[in-house]
Amino acid sequence: MDSISASAHYYLDTDTNIMERVWYSYFIDLVDLAGNTSRSDTTSYALLPKSILISPADNSVLSPLNMSFKWHRIGSVGKFRIIFFDENYNYVWHKDITTNLENEEFEVIDFPVNIALQYAGQSLRWRVDSFEYDADKEAFMGSESNERIIYLGQI
Repeated sequence: MDSISASAHYYLDTDTNIMERVWYSYFIDLVDLAGNTSRSDTTSYALLPKSILISPADNSVLSPLNMSFKWHRIGSVGKFRIIFFDENYNYVWHKDITTNLENEEFEVIDFPVNIALQYAGQSLRWRVDSFEYDADKEAFMGSESNERIIYLGQI
């Protein structure tokens, strides 16, 4: 493939006509500047409602020694993944959390201090991914919450 110029971005979960827990299948046609084409494999996915982030607020300043993250579950979810990226969207850390039906609000307070100290004076992005297994399709449905940015103070 020759150079590829981005001409359009489309995010499935921003379309108001997309129904949650309904399986959609799609493929991608890629066309480069020289006219070469390539088609992806067909993939299928079902969206879950996005978790609602509670705290910390966007652009909060946190101490690397005392970090806590809370969110609210929407609907039935079997597993969460809280995930962190640096300023350039490089992976930093994640934690998987298996849920039960009783909890509506979740909190992670065990972000590794040694990792937090490495990023003191910098910002991190965080979000919560939600997953639910569909036994009929033998695959996971999922969603990503909105992202928030936190700033880690100096020690």
